[in-house]
Amino acid sequence: MSRYRVILASGLLLVSGTGVCAQDVGRVTGDVSVETFSWKDDLGDAGEQTVALLKAAAGYGDFTFGLSTGWVKAEARSSVESLRGSLETPLDTVLSANWTRGLGPASRLKVSLDADVSLPTGTDQLAGTEKNLVFDPLLARFDRYGEGTNVSAGAFLAYRAADAWTLGLGVKATQTGSYEPDGDAPDVEIDPGDTVAIFARASWARHGAFASVGLQGSVQNAATRNDVDLFKRAPSVEASLAGGFYLPWSLRTDLYASWSTRGRDDRRDDLTGTFETETNRSSGDVTSVTSRFSRPMTDGLVGYLTADWVEVSDNAFDDASFEYLPARELTRLGLGVRQSLAEGMTLDAAVQRQWWEDRGSALLTPLSADGWVGRLNVSKSW
Repeated sequence: MSRYRVILASGLLLVSGTGVCAQDVGRVTGDVSVETFSWKDDLGDAGEQTVALLKAAAGYGDFTFGLSTGWVKAEARSSVESLRGSLETPLDTVLSANWTRGLGPASRLKVSLDADVSLPTGTDQLAGTEKNLVFDPLLARFDRYGEGTNVSAGAFLAYRAADAWTLGLGVKATQTGSYEPDGDAPDVEIDPGDTVAIFARASWARHGAFASVGLQGSVQNAATRNDVDLFKRAPSVEASLAGGFYLPWSLRTDLYASWSTRGRDDRRDDLTGTFETETNRSSGDVTSVTSRFSRPMTDGLVGYLTADWVEVSDNAFDDASFEYLPARELTRLGLGVRQSLAEGMTLDAAVQRQWWEDRGSALLTPLSADGWVGRLNVSKSW
């Protein structure tokens, strides 16, 4: 799955979300959403991806158990037959468990343990024109439709240092399973490599306003092809800022910004079997800003506007990876409504206009596209 996926939830990420508090004994939540992404570029080629997601969680005592799965329909349209493609498939299924407990006076220290497993119920292997459905992850929710069995475990500490301040620290390890992504070469097995990530965050909240700053570092084992090391991914770092506050006339503003970077990977030379460090990075820095402006209206109805921007920087051509990554940029503007209904039910609907640009290079012609993003979400708690 793409490392941009969280960013690509766009302003909608700030609009909704479900969770279960471990102290809510017997509490159950369900969340169903349908999203559609569509675009058309300067050359007349077009793409569309419709995603239905189902999430459910149940809490009992200090424990929370969750399940998430989904279904996706993707289509690439073009006047060139070889550039077309379509696919309908379920997505991978994730089972999760969490244990959280407060310790010390007034439970100032909270300890949380997480575990989840991603089961390969999706389509991890694409063949023929299905490969045309590996969209730019800035444009769609998914750039892959399945992987191997992935298992993660994490531990997190949160300390309420003062009435308004909380400090957090965590670590999470993910063991990735191998899979065969290329249906035209089904004997080629890829293992993306296990990952360890460390998180640190400081946050402040008072009277409906909040602010937080976070830092995450990740290291990953070598990716393998048929059990032979293919490349060694360099460590990555991501920094983030978030904030929310009220303005006059009950206007609420929520902002999120992040920046991530990765060093130069080591690539294996198939002729010599040795590893060579990239002269230039084969990954661009990712900068994103997500914002939402909301205002209560009547009878539990909230209206909101969203404005989001993502940029992936370019890199110079690298002989070791034989890759060049042109800079890309995505802008989305939209509006939506959120209605609180009786008996713990919430309805959320939003639409965004999106503009995408591939800036090209001296040898590559720039390309742009525009389209729409629509989303409908229904959540309920019992």
